[in-house]
Amino acid sequence: MIILTQTDRLIIRTWVPEQDAEQAFQIYGDHEVTRFLITKVDSVESSRNLLQRWVTNFAGVAYLRDDFIFSFN
Repeated sequence: MIILTQTDRLIIRTWVPEQDAEQAFQIYGDHEVTRFLITKVDSVESSRNLLQRWVTNFAGVAYLRDDFIFSFN
């Protein structure tokens, strides 16, 4: 897991499929949330697979912050 940015009340981090699949299913399994998205999931396992694809696809992608550049390597 890589923390991208953090405040006192919020942490923005990369997905961890093994840990985040159930929460991702609660979000992306809701048809109102995904009404205009192509990506749909129908189970915790499909959420885990989706998150794994996202993590794999974004590996090596660099992000720019005000103070430095970091990447998902």
